[in-house]
Amino acid sequence: MSYRALPAHLHAVADHARSFLTKRGVASFAVETEIDPGLSLRPTLHGQTRDYHIVCVEVTDSGYTDALDRFVLDCQRLELPVKLFIAVPAGIDMTPILRRALPRGVGVLEVGSGGSCNVFCPALSLSLASVRRPDLQRFPRRYRQALSDAENTFLGGDPVKGCSRVYDEIEALTRRLAQRAWTNGLLGGSASGPAPLNFATAPWKSVLDHLRSHLDYKQLPTLNDQLLSRVIGLTPFRNQTGHKVSRKQDLVRRDKQLRTRFEDAVDVLEELVNATRRLRI
Repeated sequence: MSYRALPAHLHAVADHARSFLTKRGVASFAVETEIDPGLSLRPTLHGQTRDYHIVCVEVTDSGYTDALDRFVLDCQRLELPVKLFIAVPAGIDMTPILRRALPRGVGVLEVGSGGSCNVFCPALSLSLASVRRPDLQRFPRRYRQALSDAENTFLGGDPVKGCSRVYDEIEALTRRLAQRAWTNGLLGGSASGPAPLNFATAPWKSVLDHLRSHLDYKQLPTLNDQLLSRVIGLTPFRNQTGHKVSRKQDLVRRDKQLRTRFEDAVDVLEELVNATRRLRI
Protein backbone atom coordinates (compact mmCIF):
# COMPACT_ATOMS: atom_id res chain seq x y z
CA MET A 1 0.00 0.00 0.00
CA SER A 2 1.11 3.60 -0.56
CA TYR A 3 1.89 5.66 2.54
CA ARG A 4 2.56 9.39 2.51
CA ALA A 5 2.90 10.48 6.15
CA LEU A 6 4.16 7.22 7.66
CA PRO A 7 7.98 7.00 7.93
CA ALA A 8 9.50 4.43 5.59
CA HIS A 9 10.90 2.27 8.38
CA LEU A 10 7.33 1.64 9.63
CA HIS A 11 5.81 0.65 6.28
CA ALA A 12 6.36 -3.06 6.89
CA VAL A 13 4.78 -2.76 10.36
CA ALA A 14 1.66 -1.25 8.79
CA ASP A 15 1.49 -3.93 6.10
CA HIS A 16 1.78 -6.75 8.64
CA ALA A 17 -0.86 -5.15 10.89
CA ARG A 18 -3.21 -4.83 7.93
CA SER A 19 -2.68 -8.48 6.95
CA PHE A 20 -3.26 -9.61 10.52
CA LEU A 21 -6.54 -7.71 10.88
CA THR A 22 -7.75 -8.73 7.43
CA LYS A 23 -7.54 -12.34 8.55
CA ARG A 24 -9.71 -11.34 11.51
CA GLY A 25 -12.47 -10.05 9.28
CA VAL A 26 -11.62 -6.36 8.80
CA ALA A 27 -12.08 -5.29 5.19
CA SER A 28 -11.90 -2.29 2.85
CA PHE A 29 -8.78 -0.75 4.35
CA ALA A 30 -7.97 2.86 3.46
CA VAL A 31 -4.63 4.60 4.03
CA GLU A 32 -4.22 7.90 5.88
CA THR A 33 -7.69 9.16 4.99
CA GLU A 34 -10.36 11.00 6.94
CA ILE A 35 -12.83 8.97 8.99
CA ASP A 36 -15.12 11.78 10.07
CA PRO A 37 -15.02 15.56 9.58
CA GLY A 38 -15.01 15.99 13.36
CA LEU A 39 -11.72 14.11 13.77
CA SER A 40 -8.39 15.84 13.25
CA LEU A 41 -6.29 12.66 13.17
CA ARG A 42 -6.13 10.55 10.04
CA PRO A 43 -4.93 7.15 11.28
CA THR A 44 -2.46 5.13 9.26
CA LEU A 45 -5.13 2.58 8.32
CA HIS A 46 -8.82 2.15 8.80
CA GLY A 47 -11.21 -0.55 7.70
CA GLN A 48 -14.67 -1.86 8.52
CA THR A 49 -16.04 -4.97 10.18
CA ARG A 50 -19.20 -6.77 9.13
CA ASP A 51 -21.04 -5.33 12.13
CA TYR A 52 -20.21 -1.76 11.00
CA HIS A 53 -17.44 -0.96 13.45
CA ILE A 54 -14.59 1.13 12.09
CA VAL A 55 -11.22 -0.41 12.94
CA CYS A 56 -8.38 2.13 13.00
CA VAL A 57 -4.67 1.39 13.19
CA GLU A 58 -2.15 4.05 14.11
CA VAL A 59 1.33 2.78 13.34
CA THR A 60 3.98 4.44 15.49
CA ASP A 61 7.21 4.01 17.38
CA SER A 62 6.54 7.15 19.45
CA GLY A 63 4.21 5.56 21.98
CA TYR A 64 0.79 6.84 23.04
CA THR A 65 0.74 10.50 22.00
CA ASP A 66 -1.49 13.39 23.03
CA ALA A 67 -2.82 13.46 19.46
CA LEU A 68 -4.05 9.90 19.91
CA ASP A 69 -5.68 10.85 23.19
CA ARG A 70 -7.58 13.69 21.49
CA PHE A 71 -8.67 11.26 18.78
CA VAL A 72 -10.03 8.84 21.41
CA LEU A 73 -11.91 11.59 23.25
CA ASP A 74 -13.34 12.97 20.01
CA CYS A 75 -14.56 9.51 18.96
CA GLN A 76 -16.30 9.18 22.32
CA ARG A 77 -17.78 12.67 22.08
CA LEU A 78 -19.08 11.99 18.56
CA GLU A 79 -20.27 8.51 19.65
CA LEU A 80 -18.45 6.85 16.77
CA PRO A 81 -18.20 3.02 16.81
CA VAL A 82 -14.43 3.09 16.36
CA LYS A 83 -12.00 0.41 17.53
CA LEU A 84 -8.49 1.84 17.67
CA PHE A 85 -5.25 -0.14 17.66
CA ILE A 86 -1.76 1.21 18.17
CA ALA A 87 0.62 -0.93 16.11
CA VAL A 88 4.24 -0.75 17.26
CA PRO A 89 7.39 -2.60 16.19
CA ALA A 90 8.69 -5.26 18.56
CA GLY A 91 11.33 -4.13 21.00
CA ILE A 92 9.66 -0.95 22.19
CA ASP A 93 8.95 -0.57 25.92
CA MET A 94 5.24 -1.37 26.14
CA THR A 95 4.72 -0.31 29.77
CA PRO A 96 4.00 3.43 29.22
CA ILE A 97 1.87 2.64 26.17
CA LEU A 98 -0.27 0.10 28.01
CA ARG A 99 -0.61 2.42 31.01
CA ARG A 100 -2.44 4.96 28.86
CA ALA A 101 -4.08 2.69 26.29
CA LEU A 102 -5.74 0.12 28.56
CA PRO A 103 -8.05 2.42 30.55
CA ARG A 104 -9.12 4.16 27.33
CA GLY A 105 -10.11 0.99 25.51
CA VAL A 106 -7.33 1.32 22.92
CA GLY A 107 -5.84 -1.90 21.60
CA VAL A 108 -2.09 -2.45 21.39
CA LEU A 109 -0.58 -4.60 18.64
CA GLU A 110 3.10 -5.53 18.67
CA VAL A 111 4.47 -6.41 15.22
CA GLY A 112 7.59 -8.52 14.87
CA SER A 113 10.13 -8.11 12.08
CA GLY A 114 8.96 -11.36 10.50
CA GLY A 115 5.33 -10.28 10.47
CA SER A 116 4.16 -11.97 13.67
CA CYS A 117 1.55 -9.96 15.56
CA ASN A 118 0.85 -10.07 19.27
CA VAL A 119 -2.26 -8.39 20.71
CA PHE A 120 -1.26 -7.03 24.13
CA CYS A 121 -4.79 -5.78 24.74
CA PRO A 122 -7.91 -5.77 22.55
CA ALA A 123 -9.51 -2.65 21.11
CA LEU A 124 -12.91 -1.79 22.56
CA SER A 125 -15.58 0.14 20.71
CA LEU A 126 -14.99 3.74 21.77
CA SER A 127 -18.73 4.36 21.66
CA LEU A 128 -19.01 1.85 24.54
CA ALA A 129 -15.77 2.67 26.36
CA SER A 130 -17.22 6.00 27.51
CA VAL A 131 -19.75 4.22 29.73
CA ARG A 132 -19.56 5.17 33.41
CA ARG A 133 -17.89 2.24 35.18
CA PRO A 134 -19.39 0.82 38.40
CA ASP A 135 -17.60 1.90 41.56
CA LEU A 136 -17.24 -1.55 43.07
CA GLN A 137 -16.24 -0.20 46.48
CA ARG A 138 -19.76 1.21 46.88
CA PHE A 139 -21.22 -2.32 46.81
CA PRO A 140 -21.04 -5.20 49.29
CA ARG A 141 -18.52 -7.87 48.34
CA ARG A 142 -21.19 -10.31 47.17
CA TYR A 143 -21.99 -8.05 44.19
CA ARG A 144 -18.50 -6.99 43.12
CA GLN A 145 -17.54 -9.98 40.97
CA ALA A 146 -20.88 -9.97 39.16
CA LEU A 147 -20.61 -6.25 38.43
CA SER A 148 -17.01 -6.62 37.28
CA ASP A 149 -18.08 -9.44 34.92
CA ALA A 150 -20.96 -7.31 33.63
CA GLU A 151 -18.62 -4.40 32.92
CA ASN A 152 -16.12 -6.63 31.11
CA THR A 153 -18.89 -8.21 29.05
CA PHE A 154 -20.31 -4.80 28.15
CA LEU A 155 -16.94 -3.36 27.14
CA GLY A 156 -15.87 -6.57 25.42
CA GLY A 157 -18.43 -6.07 22.67
CA ASP A 158 -21.64 -7.59 24.07
CA PRO A 159 -23.40 -4.64 25.73
CA VAL A 160 -26.78 -6.40 25.68
CA LYS A 161 -25.43 -9.27 27.77
CA GLY A 162 -23.56 -6.80 29.99
CA CYS A 163 -26.82 -5.05 30.83
CA SER A 164 -28.55 -8.39 31.32
CA ARG A 165 -26.02 -9.41 33.97
CA VAL A 166 -26.86 -6.34 36.04
CA TYR A 167 -30.58 -7.01 35.61
CA ASP A 168 -29.93 -10.56 36.90
CA GLU A 169 -28.59 -9.12 40.15
CA ILE A 170 -31.51 -6.70 40.51
CA GLU A 171 -34.03 -9.48 39.88
CA ALA A 172 -32.41 -11.83 42.37
CA LEU A 173 -32.30 -9.09 45.03
CA THR A 174 -35.95 -8.09 44.60
CA ARG A 175 -37.10 -11.72 44.74
CA ARG A 176 -35.20 -12.16 48.02
CA LEU A 177 -36.68 -8.88 49.22
CA ALA A 178 -40.23 -10.05 48.50
CA GLN A 179 -39.70 -13.33 50.32
CA ARG A 180 -38.11 -11.66 53.34
CA ALA A 181 -40.84 -8.99 53.46
CA TRP A 182 -43.48 -11.72 53.47
CA THR A 183 -41.65 -13.69 56.16
CA ASN A 184 -41.38 -10.56 58.33
CA GLY A 185 -45.01 -9.63 57.88
CA LEU A 186 -44.29 -6.54 55.77
CA LEU A 187 -46.62 -7.51 52.91
CA GLY A 188 -49.89 -7.44 54.76
CA GLY A 189 -49.79 -11.15 55.51
CA SER A 190 -48.28 -13.62 57.92
CA ALA A 191 -45.47 -16.10 57.45
CA SER A 192 -47.78 -18.73 58.94
CA GLY A 193 -50.18 -18.48 56.00
CA PRO A 194 -49.62 -19.35 52.34
CA ALA A 195 -47.75 -16.75 50.31
CA PRO A 196 -49.87 -15.06 47.62
CA LEU A 197 -47.39 -16.23 44.94
CA ASN A 198 -44.13 -18.06 44.63
CA PHE A 199 -41.62 -15.24 44.90
CA ALA A 200 -38.80 -17.38 43.49
CA THR A 201 -40.51 -18.56 40.31
CA ALA A 202 -43.42 -16.23 39.53
CA PRO A 203 -42.88 -13.75 36.66
CA TRP A 204 -40.56 -11.03 37.87
CA LYS A 205 -42.99 -8.22 37.08
CA SER A 206 -45.75 -9.98 39.05
CA VAL A 207 -43.44 -10.17 42.07
CA LEU A 208 -42.55 -6.49 41.73
CA ASP A 209 -46.17 -5.40 41.29
CA HIS A 210 -47.20 -7.29 44.43
CA LEU A 211 -44.26 -5.89 46.38
CA ARG A 212 -44.99 -2.33 45.31
CA SER A 213 -48.71 -2.59 46.07
CA HIS A 214 -48.54 -4.37 49.43
CA LEU A 215 -45.28 -3.41 51.11
CA ASP A 216 -45.66 -1.64 54.45
CA TYR A 217 -43.37 1.29 53.68
CA LYS A 218 -43.71 2.65 57.23
CA GLN A 219 -41.89 -0.40 58.58
CA LEU A 220 -39.23 -0.15 55.87
CA PRO A 221 -38.84 3.62 55.42
CA THR A 222 -35.58 3.29 53.46
CA LEU A 223 -37.52 1.79 50.54
CA ASN A 224 -40.14 3.76 48.65
CA ASP A 225 -42.66 3.38 45.88
CA GLN A 226 -40.59 5.48 43.49
CA LEU A 227 -37.61 3.11 43.65
CA LEU A 228 -39.77 0.05 43.06
CA SER A 229 -41.39 1.85 40.14
CA ARG A 230 -37.92 2.39 38.66
CA VAL A 231 -37.21 -1.33 38.98
CA ILE A 232 -40.50 -2.16 37.28
CA GLY A 233 -39.44 0.16 34.47
CA LEU A 234 -36.42 -2.09 33.83
CA THR A 235 -38.43 -5.28 33.28
CA PRO A 236 -39.14 -4.71 29.55
CA PHE A 237 -35.37 -4.77 28.92
CA ARG A 238 -34.63 -7.79 31.12
CA ASN A 239 -34.95 -10.45 28.44
CA GLN A 240 -34.15 -8.43 25.37
CA THR A 241 -31.65 -10.00 23.03
CA GLY A 242 -29.28 -8.27 20.67
CA HIS A 243 -30.11 -7.93 17.01
CA LYS A 244 -27.78 -7.41 14.10
CA VAL A 245 -27.57 -3.83 12.93
CA SER A 246 -27.80 -3.03 9.25
CA ARG A 247 -26.26 0.46 9.25
CA LYS A 248 -23.61 2.38 11.17
CA GLN A 249 -26.29 4.80 12.34
CA ASP A 250 -28.18 1.91 13.94
CA LEU A 251 -25.03 0.81 15.75
CA VAL A 252 -24.45 4.33 17.11
CA ARG A 253 -28.06 4.53 18.30
CA ARG A 254 -27.93 1.09 19.92
CA ASP A 255 -24.68 1.77 21.77
CA LYS A 256 -25.94 5.10 23.09
CA GLN A 257 -29.13 3.46 24.34
CA LEU A 258 -27.28 0.60 26.01
CA ARG A 259 -24.78 2.89 27.73
CA THR A 260 -27.70 4.67 29.38
CA ARG A 261 -29.37 1.39 30.35
CA PHE A 262 -26.20 -0.03 31.86
CA GLU A 263 -25.51 3.07 33.95
CA ASP A 264 -29.12 3.29 35.11
CA ALA A 265 -29.24 -0.40 36.05
CA VAL A 266 -26.08 -0.06 38.17
CA ASP A 267 -27.55 3.01 39.89
CA VAL A 268 -30.81 1.18 40.64
CA LEU A 269 -28.94 -1.81 42.05
CA GLU A 270 -26.92 0.44 44.35
CA GLU A 271 -30.05 2.20 45.60
CA LEU A 272 -31.78 -1.14 46.22
CA VAL A 273 -28.80 -2.51 48.12
CA ASN A 274 -28.70 0.56 50.34
CA ALA A 275 -32.47 0.60 50.87
CA THR A 276 -32.62 -3.04 51.98
CA ARG A 277 -29.49 -3.31 54.16
CA ARG A 278 -31.43 -3.71 57.41
CA LEU A 279 -33.10 -6.87 56.04
CA ARG A 280 -29.71 -8.53 55.45
CA ILE A 281 -30.74 -10.14 52.19
